[in-house]
Amino acid sequence: MRLSTVHAFFCGFLLLTVLSSTSLRANMANHVQAGDVIGEPSGILDSITVLNEHLQIDMTPLGTGERYGWVSAEYTIANNGAERTLPLVFLPGAMEVRYATNGNQSVPDTAFTMEVTLDGNPVPIALAFTQTDSLPPQWRIPSRTPGLNGSDSVRYEARNEGVIRFTLQIPSGQHIVRVRYRAQPTSNSSGGRITKLWQFAYVLAPARQWGGFGTLDATVTVPTGWEVATTPTMARSGDQLKGKWQGIPADAIAISVAMPTPGYLPYLDNGLPILASLLGITLCWIVGSRVGKWLVRTNRTPGWSIPFALLSGAAWALLVLVGMLLASSIVSNALGSQLARGYGYGSAIALVIVYMPGAFFVGTLLTVMAAYSSSKQAKKEGIEK
Repeated sequence: MRLSTVHAFFCGFLLLTVLSSTSLRANMANHVQAGDVIGEPSGILDSITVLNEHLQIDMTPLGTGERYGWVSAEYTIANNGAERTLPLVFLPGAMEVRYATNGNQSVPDTAFTMEVTLDGNPVPIALAFTQTDSLPPQWRIPSRTPGLNGSDSVRYEARNEGVIRFTLQIPSGQHIVRVRYRAQPTSNSSGGRITKLWQFAYVLAPARQWGGFGTLDATVTVPTGWEVATTPTMARSGDQLKGKWQGIPADAIAISVAMPTPGYLPYLDNGLPILASLLGITLCWIVGSRVGKWLVRTNRTPGWSIPFALLSGAAWALLVLVGMLLASSIVSNALGSQLARGYGYGSAIALVIVYMPGAFFVGTLLTVMAAYSSSKQAKKEGIEK
């Protein structure tokens, strides 16, 4: 076999190593872990006016490895008529629900799920789940949330959609209704992302049923330095995004947020396997060259180079293994719980099926050819002398 053929082998193998960080690092696990829907209360509200709503969505727990965020909505409402008792529903959907034992049955722990107060006094609530088709179309969660850094929007799924039912006895005059709960966002690892994309959807449409709606003040807080995008657009200052609207600006507020990938990680993630391959090529060539000269000095046949070639090929395969494991370890330690689910599964499979066997085969062949070339050169120099 010609030396140029060997060059073609290991150049092609090196190209496969480079591509391992892109096409073969596809996610092979479930891309989307559905989370919660967040939304507004609804009911027979034609005679009740919302003067102002303060909405706060706090996603900072995501930065500490948790899988939830806090949602707080405070309504300043005015009842200009007589005292009214109103049955209401709130649309948080698939909240982070814990279950408690009631006799022989497991029932949702509403005390953990959510709290509702009227003028500071707790209001009893009941959790129920419903099918999407039973809700008005405009009350349903958006099908997509915005992409980060100007990228395309991302498909959004929720585990299910549900309602919180409660009754408010609203006296005449102005009052404060406060709803607060812990909601689990959707974790999305699609699109070849290294870090998870977290998605929220807060449904605003039911608020149009109030007799009147004044202003909406919304604040979204994210972990320090994280990337975030919202629809409708909100102004960012530090780690907070704020928006203020007269009336309801959209059927829902859609939010995407993710930990940014450190700039050095792609270089390490791609570079270490490539470096391992380059070291393997160098090692095999050096070993082959020295073995070739040894064959001439000891007057041995070329077959004696095969054991050394097998060892060199195995050493190259081991270098590839170490390079990829080290790169994976660095990425995992740097991103922790924010590492996209399933990231690197493709490269792990390719490592066992393609890269290590390929390194062994090409390394063995390269060592033999280097030994042949070296012995031939050594004999030529001996004749000339």
